[in-house]
This record gives sequence, C-alpha cells and structure tokens, in this order.
Amino acid sequence: MAGKEKHFYGYKGDFPRSALTGIFTFSSQLKSKLRQSHSPVPCTKEVARINRNRFNVRFDFSSHFVLQSTSMFSPFLLILASLAGSLAQEDLRSKAFIFPAASSTAAVVVKAQPLHPLTSFTVCLKAYTVLTRACGLFSYATKASDNELLIFKPKPNLYSLYVGGASVTFSLPEARPPKPYWEHICMSWESATGIVELWLNGQPLPRLGLKKGYSISPEAFIVLGQDQDTVGGGFVSNQSFVGELTDVYMWSRVLTPDEVGLVVSDRMLSDHLVNWRSLNYEIKGYVVLKPSLISKF
Repeated sequence: MAGKEKHFYGYKGDFPRSALTGIFTFSSQLKSKLRQSHSPVPCTKEVARINRNRFNVRFDFSSHFVLQSTSMFSPFLLILASLAGSLAQEDLRSKAFIFPAASSTAAVVVKAQPLHPLTSFTVCLKAYTVLTRACGLFSYATKASDNELLIFKPKPNLYSLYVGGASVTFSLPEARPPKPYWEHICMSWESATGIVELWLNGQPLPRLGLKKGYSISPEAFIVLGQDQDTVGGGFVSNQSFVGELTDVYMWSRVLTPDEVGLVVSDRMLSDHLVNWRSLNYEIKGYVVLKPSLISKF
C-alpha cells in the first residue's frame, strides 16, 4: 500500500518532522490496541492527510503504521493531537535566551537528535557575554562521552571544540574591544579529514584537526549554556555561561564559505538538525527568553 493516501479527521497545523520519533512510538502502541479488536491493514511509507473544512495536515511515515478506518481510528485522534501539541516548536527569531547569573542548574535543553551517526556537522550561534572565565556554549553529550561534541570557551580569546572527548583550541590575540560585543561563532568538523573550522564574525581562522575517521553518536542530550559532565547534568557554576545566546543552528554537514556568509547575514538555510526558527526546547533553572537587543555584532 506504499504511496496511497488516507483521509482522517483531527489535528490542525503543520506537523514537525522532529516529532516523528514520538509518532512511531504512538503508532506501535496503537497497533497493539487495534489488534485486540480489529484486523488492521498494515501500511508502509503511508501518507496520511487530515482534511476536513480548514484541517489539512500531511504525515509522511517512514516506519510501519496501522490503519483500519476513519470511524475506528477516531478514538485515538485526540491522543495524536495532544502528542503533536506537546512537541510543538517555536520560532525564536528576534529573541534570545538570557542566562542572568552563574548557576549549576540553569540551562536550555534542545530536544533534537540526529537519526544517524554524524560524520560531519556545523554549529552556529551568537553569544553576548563579558565573562573572563571558562564557560560552555553548546554541549552534546552521550552515554559514551559527555564531551561527544562541545563548544567551549576556556578564556575570552580561546575557542575549543571537543569531538569524542578530544579537543582542539583556537587562539586569538587577547586584545578586546572597549565595550561588550556580540560574537557570531560557526564551528564545523568532518570525519573524512578531521578538519575543524572556526568562523568568528564571518571570518575564518586557520584550520585545525582532530578525530579523523570518528563518528558521533546520534543518541545525544543537547544543552545550551552549560558543560555536561554527565548526560543531562553534572553542571558546575564556574563553567556556566552568563550572558545571552541567540540564533542557534546545527547541520549534519560542513557549510561552505558562501553558506556561512548567508548564516552571518541571517539568511535561511535548509536541512537543520537544530533550527532557531523552529526550536523544540525546555528551560531549566534561571534562564529567561526575551526579545534580543542585538542590532549588529
């Protein structure tokens, strides 16, 4: 039945691709319930359309799903709609996460996971801080390694990237502007060569290398503003970020120089793993989401 289209009544709005994992879990539970009293029809690569008056949602499932009939399926539609609502994503354009004070609890959990091991990536973000000590910006921890992927600032003029527990550090002259300023940071890595790139405010630094041939696990816990020492925790206040973070993006590839230029100019790219304009997140501790004060870094 691949490629056929089904019509149901139910949920209004665009369904986020990142919610597919939850839907697959739901579909498995639904399959079990249906088999108790029905003879369901298995469907693979189903496209389901909900279309009644103003309702119009398309689901593209890449795993097995079980469908019987509209009347039989309707008791479960409310559950499906509730699940979609709980996984809703927010457009954070022109907003920033404010980390007002050093803390061992304040963090933003980003609810996104790659579907496959990463052999390349790019992470871009804007940071605004006057910290002179070490702080974590973007932490991607797994059971095997709390520093599976970590963007970390040991000092104001140092930028470190950890991959699989190993690290490289980019160093800049210690001179700083006389007033605080926004930094636009893009860091990328590729397994094939091990090459690491750092673009600071749209300018590349000499490239370094680490972990050639390595693959990054997809089973990760992503946190902003802290350095995870255990999955989802192990924060220490003297490594916490204090300041503002905005425009956080991640891709499963190395961006080209032209693409980095587009990101710096706040132009939209596709195929995000983490998308600031459609972010699924949870605030932990003392973090505040407010309109960004950034005009030009």
